Amino acid sequence: MQCPVCRKQFDPPKGARHLPFCSHRCRNIDLGRWLEESYTIEGPSPNDFWWADGDEDEYYRE
Repeated sequence: MQCPVCRKQFDPPKGARHLPFCSHRCRNIDLGRWLEESYTIEGPSPNDFWWADGDEDEYYRE
């Protein structure tokens, strides 16, 4: 198996909680990248949704 962070080849031990990473360190590096928004997921822009027009109160008025 290859770690997606450091690219090191490793044989995962049974019950390893840090898979698919080779270590807890690489797991935390990956988490940090998500939290810093270094990774992105393809999809519509948040501006494409109805509430992005700036008048969301119009939809909640009685």
